[in-house]
Amino acid sequence: MDMKRTNFPRIFLSLIIITISLMLALIVIFAIAYRVSGGAFSENSVSTTNFPTISANLSETRQNILSIAQQEYENPQSPETYITGNWEPWCADFVSYIYKEAGYPFSNPNSGSWRIPGIYTLRDYFIATERWHPFGSYTPEPGDVVIYDGGIFGGHTNLVISVAGNEITTLGGNEGDKINLMRFNFQDPKYGIQGFGVIP
Repeated sequence: MDMKRTNFPRIFLSLIIITISLMLALIVIFAIAYRVSGGAFSENSVSTTNFPTISANLSETRQNILSIAQQEYENPQSPETYITGNWEPWCADFVSYIYKEAGYPFSNPNSGSWRIPGIYTLRDYFIATERWHPFGSYTPEPGDVVIYDGGIFGGHTNLVISVAGNEITTLGGNEGDKINLMRFNFQDPKYGIQGFGVIP
């Protein structure tokens, strides 16, 4: 009888620990599902469905990049097209593909490929080629690449499609597992913009 009384608090405490652990695991799973489903993108920006008009005042390089971006938005392909058989989060693959198709391929510092699948390698590439502008030092232009880290979008990258004051419209891949347009105030620190990679 005394042994049962001694063991009861231990069993009860173990059940509490197991219950708390399960609840924490569920919270983590729901948080991951929320980000993967695009919740962070859809709830923290203004989604738009109309691709902005490409200005004739832009350089030919910028117009080429935006034309390819519009083509991919209006006629989206399977993610496999952008990742070339390597299944992974494909936002940087999508940006790489747009630049390649526009005639301005990147050069992966590790492989020499046009495809740079990681945002940190993509940022380092822009820095190495002297085409990087840290956040706060530059006003983006259509055709630029945005790189995010630490904000509500997490580690991410997409393309600037249009600029109106502090508001930019971006096009990105793997935003809710699709190609997506967003519009938001790029000066707001909650988005975690690290900087911009610019065209050659």
